[in-house]
Amino acid sequence: MLSKLTRRKFLLMITLVTVLFAASFFMAINFDKAVKGIIKKDTSKLSVEDKIIDQFMQDARNDGKWDQFNFEQKLFIKFGYYFKNTMIPFPYKNKFTQYRSFIVRNFLLSTDFFLNKMDSKKKLRYIGLHNPYRRPCSNPFSNGYYNANEIVNGRV
Repeated sequence: MLSKLTRRKFLLMITLVTVLFAASFFMAINFDKAVKGIIKKDTSKLSVEDKIIDQFMQDARNDGKWDQFNFEQKLFIKFGYYFKNTMIPFPYKNKFTQYRSFIVRNFLLSTDFFLNKMDSKKKLRYIGLHNPYRRPCSNPFSNGYYNANEIVNGRV
């Protein structure tokens, strides 16, 4: 026996279909595409070529850099990338900022940006995937890169 379709049941079905559609949309989005978009947006004021970002993404994928994010975290990063500029407040915005900062920090440490004293006018070159265990002596924040007079006079 079929029950009548009430307004409440209709709205529940529409909500369920919408949620399922949104979930399938985010699962279909490529994680690498979202990460590349984050890097491009956050380094838009720097001179970065796409081939540098692609090389970083390839090395990070081969090294298993993104394996530290589980399925939910990857879904959250994709969601945050595509919906951070909407009028609706984004829940857990600080957590997304933390993930985004991790991604961009690893990209910049994989280039010569810090070795060039953070000069935004210079074109970035890709050095290799940043791993402190493989390159333990490269500390771009040490005083070996800056002299005391530059730091005091604010020319860093």
